[in-house]
Amino acid sequence: MARYPRLSVDLMTGNYREEMMTGVDVAIRFGPPDTSSLIARKLLETSIITCAEPAYLEMHGEPRTPHDLVHHALLLFRDPQTGRPFPWEFHRGGKVIEINAAGRLMMDDPSAAVAACIAGQGVFQMPAPGLKSVFAKGELVQILPQ
Repeated sequence: MARYPRLSVDLMTGNYREEMMTGVDVAIRFGPPDTSSLIARKLLETSIITCAEPAYLEMHGEPRTPHDLVHHALLLFRDPQTGRPFPWEFHRGGKVIEINAAGRLMMDDPSAAVAACIAGQGVFQMPAPGLKSVFAKGELVQILPQ
């Protein structure tokens, strides 16, 4: 805003599909672009972090492998393109481990999902940039960092 003083911004946060965004000039999304007439440009590449609230881990134990997550409450995040939860993948040394992510709580708002995780409702995965402040405060901790 300081750099462009004549720019006005109407910021809407949500996880809406592109065809529902009539009148929107710019949208920032994570994941592969939807097949549409919109122009997509890659802005950044980031890690997906798996995290939990410290008291949740004390109560339920910390998973040592991705497969241990089947014994945990997973907080799912809805893919706006499919309506289903994003898959849970772990990448290491060129190998991809996908787990069958199941949970009782699925959300489409990142703030609500982080709040549920902070409230001890389960384990969550999110792009790294959205977690910096909650890690700094100790509200959440990264699990399975390797």
